[in-house]
Amino acid sequence: MIVQDFRECFFVIESIYCTVMENAFFFDIDIDSLDLEIPNLQEELALMKAEIEEIGEANMYRVEAPRKRYEYPEKRKEYYQRNKEYCKQKSKEYRERTNYKPNVEQKILYRRNAYLRRREKRRIALMEEKNEEKNEEKNEDI
Repeated sequence: MIVQDFRECFFVIESIYCTVMENAFFFDIDIDSLDLEIPNLQEELALMKAEIEEIGEANMYRVEAPRKRYEYPEKRKEYYQRNKEYCKQKSKEYRERTNYKPNVEQKILYRRNAYLRRREKRRIALMEEKNEEKNEEKNEDI
């Protein structure tokens, strides 16, 4: 039996203990000697739990750092705005190098996404204009 994780190890130990206790009568096992080993097993279990928590805290940064790089669109947007020409040039070079030509379905998808982005920008612009007009009216009333 290969144990993948400390948690699995705990479950294996508990299941073995339960099995032994259930079958102790059939195998003539001295239950008193097992009762003496229980505190030792509990101490080992507590040590393993503490070790798991330490490992989890240590690995937390290792997992969190790359996630920040890919999950924060504001940072990507700022980078693109600062390096727009460089990004466009790199993508153009990649398309030329790989002879990339989108098929008809991809073109339809790209055009739809572009349309949805334009529509969203227009909607936001209209909402901002309405808010500005309301603010101007409130300022005039005062």
